[in-house]
Amino acid sequence: MSKGNFFTGQPIFSQILSFIPRSLISKVARENRSDRYCKSLKTYDHLVTMLYATFNRC
Repeated sequence: MSKGNFFTGQPIFSQILSFIPRSLISKVARENRSDRYCKSLKTYDHLVTMLYATFNRC
C-alpha cells in the first residue's frame, strides 16, 4: 500500500504540521543558535506547542 497525498484520517493540526519541513526548522535553529542553551524543549517542539496553543485559543 503506497502513501498518497490524501490526508484522510489525520487531524487537521497534523496536516498543517506536515507542510512545515522539520529540516527547515532545524536549519534555521542551527543558523540562529536557538537551541544553544536548550535542555529539554527544542525549537521544533516549541513551534508545535505555540501553534497548538494558537489554534486552540489558549
